[in-house]
Amino acid sequence: FCSLPLENLCLPHEYHFVNVAKNWTEAQSYCREKYTDLATVGNQDEMNTVINNVSSVYTGVIWIGLYNDANSWRWSLADTGYYDSGETKYRNWEDLEPNNYLGDETCVEMLTSGRWNDLLCKVTRPFVCSYGRNVTNQRYIFINQYTTWSQAQAYCRIHYTDLVLVRNQDENEEIRELVQGRRVWIGLFRDSWKWSDQGNSSFRYWKQTQPDNFYTNEFCAVATLTRTSNGTWSDRSCDQNHPFLCSGGE
Repeated sequence: FCSLPLENLCLPHEYHFVNVAKNWTEAQSYCREKYTDLATVGNQDEMNTVINNVSSVYTGVIWIGLYNDANSWRWSLADTGYYDSGETKYRNWEDLEPNNYLGDETCVEMLTSGRWNDLLCKVTRPFVCSYGRNVTNQRYIFINQYTTWSQAQAYCRIHYTDLVLVRNQDENEEIRELVQGRRVWIGLFRDSWKWSDQGNSSFRYWKQTQPDNFYTNEFCAVATLTRTSNGTWSDRSCDQNHPFLCSGGE
């Protein structure tokens, strides 16, 4: 039994619909204070439960706990022995990059200018591997074969050390000269869509063509509870105000 304010609806699986419009951060804070967190949706059955119950009292979009961590860039090579102080933070972005233009650009290429661009990981590019065991002994191996970022990472880890890390401007220039005017994968990437509660559910229910980051600032997810959209998800600006779905008990 749930004893909740009139604007709230208690659902199975410890979901709580809150029919008060808040932005995503405010909704997250409310859920963490009153319940556990903004809702993680783990599978299609759970999504159907939300659709069937919330749609009886509300039609429109609601926040869920999925968000795009736009600032989580890190190097594929995680071993701290390869970095001196501050070297993991070196960046050489092209102007106006990274922009997540297509909504899920979580891998990085080096352009012919030597500047960097975020890109869909499924695009194919040649790539550069690192080969070395410490910060003073690193060689670069250019692989002139077009692969996805994940394929490039796997190849480098099998045959060398990892996809190339770039720790400073001198290394960036050395790599640019090595690849002779080609656009190549480097080892920088970021985690994409995450759940607010840091859960590891891989379930996604995106509407076709979503996420697209259409307005360049769409880093939070809504479920659209209408007859035509049937609960599918879209990316939106986190500053918009919508009702929301919490999970967990008080």
